[in-house]
Amino acid sequence: MNYLTQTQTATNTMTAARVRDVMVEVRADFTNVALAGLADYNEWMSSAEDLTHILQHGAAKSFQIQFTAPGHLPWALHYVVSADGTLKASDRAGGVDYYNLPAGTKARLYVEADIQSKNWPVVKEYLAKRGWAFDGQAVKGASTADRVYSADGYGVSRSKVGVWQ
Repeated sequence: MNYLTQTQTATNTMTAARVRDVMVEVRADFTNVALAGLADYNEWMSSAEDLTHILQHGAAKSFQIQFTAPGHLPWALHYVVSADGTLKASDRAGGVDYYNLPAGTKARLYVEADIQSKNWPVVKEYLAKRGWAFDGQAVKGASTADRVYSADGYGVSRSKVGVWQ
């Protein structure tokens, strides 16, 4: 008689230190958004801290910096989280001229939670205390790969989603 045993192994390269390294570049994106006047600086930096907390707990699949402007469909910078060791290269932040976006453009953060994460209940409680809403939606549309921010196999792939203004 023949027997077959299947095992599945998964590499998880997420560490708090790697998240902090990747967040240097993500935070630069956040800072540029705030300095361009698309979000309140202090609130936006607080959102970056919350995002760091979520990522350090392995509770996000992706996140978006979403942009809205009167008379335009929403568009976004979409970041896909990768902790499987496949991200090797890393770019520097930049590549977006936030100052030339349409008048009245505003930015907000959307996070696609990993509700299967063992840490999701703790993260959800933390976010509720911080005033987060749980009814957001991702911006959908055509996507163009843009940047990768990584540290030792952990990181995020950034793409531009929707019609960029």
